[in-house]
Amino acid sequence: MKKMTNFCLPLLILACALLLAGAAQAQTDSLTLEAAIRMAKDQSIDQKQAALNSLTAQIDQAVFESSLKPQFSANANVPNYFKTSTGITQPNGSLAFQDISQNNGSLGFDLTKRLAKTNTQLFAQTNVLRFDDFSDDFTSYNGVPVRVGLIQPINQFNPNKWNQKILPLAAELAAQQANNDLELASLAVTQQYFGLLFAQVNQQIAETNIESTERIFEIAKERYALGKISKSDLLQLELSVVNAEQDLISATRSVLDNSTSLKASLNLTDVGENLAVTAPLNIPDIVIDPQQAADLAWANNPNQKNFELQLLAADRDLEQAKRDFGLQASLQASVGLTRSAEEFSEIYTDPQNETLVNLNVSLPIFDGGQRKKSIQRAEIQKDFVQENTDFTQVTFKQNVEQLALQINRLKEEVKLSERSFRLAEQRYDISNQRYALGNISITDLTIAFGERDQAWRNYINVLGAYWINYQTLQQLTLYDFTTNQKIETFK
Repeated sequence: MKKMTNFCLPLLILACALLLAGAAQAQTDSLTLEAAIRMAKDQSIDQKQAALNSLTAQIDQAVFESSLKPQFSANANVPNYFKTSTGITQPNGSLAFQDISQNNGSLGFDLTKRLAKTNTQLFAQTNVLRFDDFSDDFTSYNGVPVRVGLIQPINQFNPNKWNQKILPLAAELAAQQANNDLELASLAVTQQYFGLLFAQVNQQIAETNIESTERIFEIAKERYALGKISKSDLLQLELSVVNAEQDLISATRSVLDNSTSLKASLNLTDVGENLAVTAPLNIPDIVIDPQQAADLAWANNPNQKNFELQLLAADRDLEQAKRDFGLQASLQASVGLTRSAEEFSEIYTDPQNETLVNLNVSLPIFDGGQRKKSIQRAEIQKDFVQENTDFTQVTFKQNVEQLALQINRLKEEVKLSERSFRLAEQRYDISNQRYALGNISITDLTIAFGERDQAWRNYINVLGAYWINYQTLQQLTLYDFTTNQKIETFK
């Protein structure tokens, strides 16, 4: 028995090597899971979309911040010429028509600055107006060398104050969402990777089964000729050969389909007909703390930031409902210098002081209940967002904890399934040899074949379950548990 074990060990090593190679006839390019995930993050269309979304949010914030900086503009109305006739009312009430030919031109410069916190607009102006009456050959100027003032909304909704809070948070959310999208792309690639690996294993199983059953079928034909086995046993072996050939055709087609799908996801165009993927056997030697994973997931996942943004938006809508239907006022005040003259240079010589003050007040007397209902709607929406946030946080963290526990269990299950596969492979080799020596029946041989095939497939399934679940946890937490670092491709 010991000699038998020593004889089977090289075969076992060969089988494992074939497993790692992925073994497909038309394969010319090999790929690891780590490389596939890296390519998904570097060159896939999902990566480009994630980068675009993050950049767009940053630009939106930059545009708003730019709007709060001083703005300098020029305005001109040159020419503003008209030649026509107009009716002029006479002292006796009659109307006399007179031809006119005039031009009213203006040129001005404005410097403005908005204060987001109070929604105050500060401004400084200078302008000049020129009037030409070509009929009477008369020209005059009116100018404002300088005017400074402010426009102050009172008790009005201030969108700039809220944009200062919301837009930076939206940019953070976009960065988190971009990181999340990259991890989702990595998760999808991981699933496709194991889909291809499973197809390659089925192909390898079919190839080894064809080789074994054909060899055993030749032995069985000799035994049948000697009358040592029945016609039924011979037909059973022949059927096994046919089934293995059908399995190989199906598995080869599946390899091609899965390879094409994976290449499309990775945006690969310059590779061979099929990709050869290798089984990622290097399971990280880590034990994930479920509570830590849950806390990291809620802190780093875009869901939390999205709820925070929704709560801010609800507070904004509530304030807007209160202010839009209440007392509102607007104060505009300015001081400056002004003068009219028939010569342009005289405008800036001994100008007069100018003071402008305007207060506009609006007070709804009866609004049919609009204010009350608008506030009620905003309060209901805010309460719902808060309740939904609390509920989602609890269920979300519970799911993450369960996922972490499952990953820890899968780590041990991978070891057991690998051991089962090795034992089944040994039994498969031994059964092949014993049948050749005539020590076991076809039924026992078929059982050994089936156990080997099932153990092999189960090993790959469990291995895939571990990596897919681990990648799912990494996507939910945006945290790499192997390096203990937060995933921040986009910031």
